[in-house]
Amino acid sequence: MKILIMSDSHGDVDIMCGAVEKEQPDMIIHLGDSIKDAEQLNLKYPDIRMYKNPGNIDSKEESIQYAEIYGKRFMMTHGNQFAVTSESPEINDEGREKMMLQLYHNKADILLHGHILTRR
Repeated sequence: MKILIMSDSHGDVDIMCGAVEKEQPDMIIHLGDSIKDAEQLNLKYPDIRMYKNPGNIDSKEESIQYAEIYGKRFMMTHGNQFAVTSESPEINDEGREKMMLQLYHNKADILLHGHILTRR
């Protein structure tokens, strides 16, 4: 079982398609920003099971999904609610602690999140 995990595509569906073609995954998990990208990818690869989470550009509400995948309980979220301040949108130690508590209280084994900043 190969799972391709992506987030923060921000309109770059072509790069996601390239990753799918290269990796040939059995499942895709898109962790937000932009859910429209994930929907386009799902249309192009309808035979690949996909989980999609909205990100902060899609919704003001944080979406947290839980799924049993090969005997493990996954917690999947974009992560923006765990970014503590608007001045520093990175998920810092306090945000990570909040995520870990959510993971623990919901008896999940694996946490996946997006909301990753790239510095140039």
